Amino acid sequence: MRRGWLALLLASGWVTGTGGPGWSASQAAPPTPGPPPPTTGEKKVEAPSTPVDEAAGRALEPAKALLAQKKYPEAIAALEKFLADHAKSSLAAAARVHLGEALLGAERNEAAIKSFEEALGAKPGPEVRSAALVGLGEGLLRLKTYPRASEVLTEAFDLTTYDEKYGPLAGYFLGESLLALNKPEQAARAFYRGTRWPMHPEAPRSYYMVGEAYRRSGNLDEAALAYRTMADRYWRHPLAPQSALAAAESYLGLKKYEEAERELRRVLKDYIESSSAPRAQMGLGRLAYLQGNYNVARAAYNAAAVVFAKAGVGPEAELRIADCYLAEKNLEEATRRYSALGSGMDRLIAGEALYSLAMLHREQDKPTLAVEVFEKLLADRSTGKWSHLGGLRLAEIRGGSGDLNGAVAALKAVLAAMPGAEQADEAQFALGQALLKGNEFTAAEGEFRALLQRRPEGPFALRAAAAAARTKLGLKDATAASSECLALLKKELSPDLRAGVLTTLGHAQLQLKQDTAAVTVLKEVLEKHPTSPSAPEAALALLDHYRTTRQTGPAAELEKLIAQRYQGAGPAVAGLLNEAGKLMISGRYEEAIRLYTQSLGRVPDRASRLQARAGLAEACAALKKPAEAAAHLEEIRQDAPPTGFLARAHYRAAIALEKHGARGEALAAYRSALTAEPDAEVLGASLLATGRLLSDAGNQAEAEVALKKLVEGQPKSPLVPDALYALAWCRILTGHPSQAYPLFADLSTRFPTHPLASDALFRLAERDYAAGEIEKAAAAYARVANSGAPVSDRAGYKLGWIRLKERDFAAAAAAFQAVVDRTPRSEVAVECRVRAGEAYLQLEQDQKAAAHFDAVLASPPTTEEGRRLHLQARVGRALTYLMQGEFDRAREMAHADALPENGWYGGRAQIVSAEAVFLKSGPKAALAEYTRGASLFSRHRDVAAEAYFRAGECYEKLGNIKAARGVWQRVSDLFPETEWSRRSREKLEAPSPVASRSGK
Repeated sequence: MRRGWLALLLASGWVTGTGGPGWSASQAAPPTPGPPPPTTGEKKVEAPSTPVDEAAGRALEPAKALLAQKKYPEAIAALEKFLADHAKSSLAAAARVHLGEALLGAERNEAAIKSFEEALGAKPGPEVRSAALVGLGEGLLRLKTYPRASEVLTEAFDLTTYDEKYGPLAGYFLGESLLALNKPEQAARAFYRGTRWPMHPEAPRSYYMVGEAYRRSGNLDEAALAYRTMADRYWRHPLAPQSALAAAESYLGLKKYEEAERELRRVLKDYIESSSAPRAQMGLGRLAYLQGNYNVARAAYNAAAVVFAKAGVGPEAELRIADCYLAEKNLEEATRRYSALGSGMDRLIAGEALYSLAMLHREQDKPTLAVEVFEKLLADRSTGKWSHLGGLRLAEIRGGSGDLNGAVAALKAVLAAMPGAEQADEAQFALGQALLKGNEFTAAEGEFRALLQRRPEGPFALRAAAAAARTKLGLKDATAASSECLALLKKELSPDLRAGVLTTLGHAQLQLKQDTAAVTVLKEVLEKHPTSPSAPEAALALLDHYRTTRQTGPAAELEKLIAQRYQGAGPAVAGLLNEAGKLMISGRYEEAIRLYTQSLGRVPDRASRLQARAGLAEACAALKKPAEAAAHLEEIRQDAPPTGFLARAHYRAAIALEKHGARGEALAAYRSALTAEPDAEVLGASLLATGRLLSDAGNQAEAEVALKKLVEGQPKSPLVPDALYALAWCRILTGHPSQAYPLFADLSTRFPTHPLASDALFRLAERDYAAGEIEKAAAAYARVANSGAPVSDRAGYKLGWIRLKERDFAAAAAAFQAVVDRTPRSEVAVECRVRAGEAYLQLEQDQKAAAHFDAVLASPPTTEEGRRLHLQARVGRALTYLMQGEFDRAREMAHADALPENGWYGGRAQIVSAEAVFLKSGPKAALAEYTRGASLFSRHRDVAAEAYFRAGECYEKLGNIKAARGVWQRVSDLFPETEWSRRSREKLEAPSPVASRSGK
C-alpha cells in the first residue's frame, strides 16, 4: 500500500516540483512565517462520563482544595486515600500529578518524582502529561539531576508550546537546568518562552532570567535588552530595580555609557529604598571612572558611602576611591589608602586592596615590598580569591629571581587552599613548569597529568599536554615524547604552542636517530614560527645537529641566521629578556616594558640592547602607542643593527599594531619594514600584509602592486598562495571577476594542498555553475566537499542541490549527509539535514528521513531562517509518520502547518493531512480536506492541481463518477502544465472508471 500512495505524493514534486522551492546560492526557499497559536475557541469533544468517573471526581475535589490551600500534609493523605479507593479511575493519573505537586510542596522531592513518573507511566492525555513532565522536571532540578531534568523538561517544553498554564513553567525550569549544564544560549531561548504570556506570574522573572542567561553567554547586547525590557514592563515588580541595575552593568560592559547612566539613575529615582540603590550609586562612580572622570567618580563613591551608610558599601567605596588615585598616577595617595584598607574588617575588600598595593609595588620595581604583601595575602585565607592570586604572583616573582623552591612552595600553598577552577588550573600548571625548570621531571609530569585528568577541556589543557610531553625528554623517554607530540599536532594549537610542540618533537626525533624527520620539524619552526619563543631553541638544536653531522654549509647559514635573528646576551640580561618575552606572550605588555627597560639599564651588549629595543617597540605597539614604538625603532636604526634586524623589528611592531586594532599605523609599519633592507621572509610577509590592509581599506590599485611584487618577485615563497588569493579578490572588488578566475585556477592547480586551494576551487565551481557547466561545477564541489576546508560545508550543500535537481536522490542524500557528519555546527548543517531528509523520503527510507527531521526539530529556532527550516522539517516528519502508518500523528503534525501563510510547504502539509484522513477515515472525510487544500493554496498550482485530482479520486471511491470526471476535467483545463493534468487526462480517457486508487 505504501508504495502506491507514496508514488502519488512523489509525483507531485515533493522536493523539486513546479511549485516547490527552487535552488539558489543563498537559500532553498523563501522564508515563511511560523505557525500561529492554535485557536482556543474550538469545543473539546469529550467522552461521556461514567457514574464511576463522576464519583471519583467528587471524591477528588476535597483533596484538590487542600492542595490549593497549601495544606500539603493533609492533601497528601487525601490524595493517597483517593488513589487507594479509585486506582482504576480515569482520574488516577491526574491524582498522581496532584500528589506529586503536594509532595513537592512538602519538600519530599524523591517521593514527588516517583509520583510523577507513575502518572506518566499511565500514558495520560496531553494536559496531564504536561503537568507531570513539568513537575518531574522541577523535582529533578531540586535534586540537581540536571541532565535528566533537561531531557524531561525539553519534552515538556515541546508539548506546551501554546499552553498558557504549563508553557511558562516548562520554559523557566528548562532554562534553569540548561544554565546548570552551562548552556546559557539555549537557556535564554527556554526562559524566553515565559515572556509570550505577559500577564503570567512568571513572565517578569522569565524576562530577567533571559538577561541572566545572555549575560553568562557573553552576549551583553541581548542581556541588556532583556533586563531593560523587564524593568520597563514590570516596573512595580520586586525584581525591577535589580533588573535595571543588571541592564546598567551590561551597558557598562558594552561601553554604552549613556544607556548605563539612564538605568542607574532610574534605580536611584524610582527605587531609592531598594537594596539595588547603593549598587546603583556605586555604578555611577564606576561609570565616571571608566570615562576617565576621576573627580566625578570619587564624588559618586563618597556619596554611596554617606547616603547608604547602612548598606555597608563604605569599604568598597573607599577601595574604588583608591583606584581613582592610582589611575591619576597619584601613587603616594593610592599607596596610603590601599595600606589602610588592608587591615579592614571586610576581608574580601582588604584582600583586593592588598593585592592592588602589592601590584603597585611590583610596577614601581620594589620587589621586596611586593613580596612582603603577597606573602601576607597568601597566609590570610580570609581574603578568598585574593589570597590565591597573591600566591600566584608571589610564585612568579620568586621563580623570576631564580628561587624555584620558593615558587614551588607558594604554588603548593595556593593549591592546598582549594581555589576556584581557573586559579587551580593556573597554579597547577605553573607548579609543573617550576618543577620542570628545576629538572624534577617526574614530579612535573605528575602535575601536568593531574591537571589534564581534572580539566581535560580547560584553558591550560593543551599547554599542560605539551609540557607533559616535554618532561618525557628529561626522563629519557624520547619514544613517548615523540608519540605525544604527534598526537598533539593533530589538534588545533596556537602558533606559539605548535612551535613548542614541534621543537620538543625535533629533540625527541634527534634522540631516536630520526634525523630527516627532526630536521623537517625544526625547520618548520624556523620557517613558519620564526618569532615564537621556541624558535631560538629550535635553531640551536638544528645547529648542533649540523655541526655533529659535519654539514658545514647549512651550519654556517644557520649561524648567520641566529646572529641576525636571535642575538645572545649576558646571563643576567638574558634572564630579564627571557622573562620579558614570556610576559609578551601572555599579553602583559606593561610588565614586559618594565623588564625590557631594566635590561637596558644594565648596559647590555649590542645584541641584547637591540633585542630589548625591539621588544619595547613591539610592546608599545601592542598598547597602541605608535609614537613610543617609533622612538624605539629609531634607537635601533641609530645603533647600526645587522642587516634585516630593523626590518624585522618594524614587522613585529606592525603585527602588534594590527592585532590590537591600529590598522592605519600597522600599514605604515609594514611599509617601513619594506624600506629597511628586509630579508626574504620579512619582505614577503610585509608585502602580503600591506596588500591585505590596502585592499581592506578599499585601495585595490596599490594593493595589487604590493601583491604582484610578492607573486612575481618571490615565486618560491610559501606566501604566494595567500598573495594569489588576495590578488584575485582585488580583481573581484574592482569589478573584474573574469580576471580573478585565472588566479584562483593557478592557486588551486599549483598549490593543491594549501588551505586556500579549496576556497579557490570553490570560487571556480561557482563560476562554472553560473555558466551552466553543471557537471564541471559538481566535480569541483565534490573535491572541495571532501577537502575538510572551511568552505567544504558550502560545497557539499551546493553539490547536494545539483543532485536534487537531477533527481539523483541517493547522491543528493549522500552529499547532504556528508555535510552533517563532517561539520555538524556549520551554518548550513540544519538545512542540509532537512534536504537529506527530503531526499531520503524520495528513496522511501523513512527511518533515515525521520532521524534528520527529528534532529532539526530538537532545537527551537531563533531566526526567521530557522523557523522556515523548522516548518519544512515538520512537514517532512509528518510525511514519515504517514509512511509508517501513524496516521493520527501525521494528521496532527501536518494540520498545524497547513496554513496559507506557510506558502508551498503549507500546501504540502495540507496534502499530507488530507492523505492521513483518507487512510484513516476514508474518502468521504478526506474529500473536504482536499477541497480545502485546493481553495487555500490555489496560488501554488501544483498543490492545487493535486488537491483537485485527489478530490476526484474521492468522488470516484464514493461512486460519484460524474463529479469525479468534472473535477478531473477542471484539472486538465486549469493546470495543463502539471503532472496532475496528465493523470487527469488518463482518467478521462480511460474506457471505464477506475474502481480503486492506483496502488491502494
